[in-house]
Amino acid sequence: QLLYLDGDYAAAADAYRRALAANPGDPAARANLGACRLELGERTGGEADLQAAVRAAPQLAGHAIAAMAMASHGRFFLRLSAATEFVSRG
Repeated sequence: QLLYLDGDYAAAADAYRRALAANPGDPAARANLGACRLELGERTGGEADLQAAVRAAPQLAGHAIAAMAMASHGRFFLRLSAATEFVSRG
């Protein structure tokens, strides 16, 4: 998380990938990887990671929506219901 907060998104993504290799079912790590990928400009992959995380743990929907809205290469919705529907796709 410190790498992400420091803006070293590539290193943070690598750390989250390693965490997922050890524990593939960790939705929080998947969501954080998605946020990193958005910052790296990997929008399709980042959004897919966020959606997978929300499918596994619906309580991460707020985190996923915030990650998309705050990322430099993210996505912004005018209606919360549209954002919620987007991250809940599967």
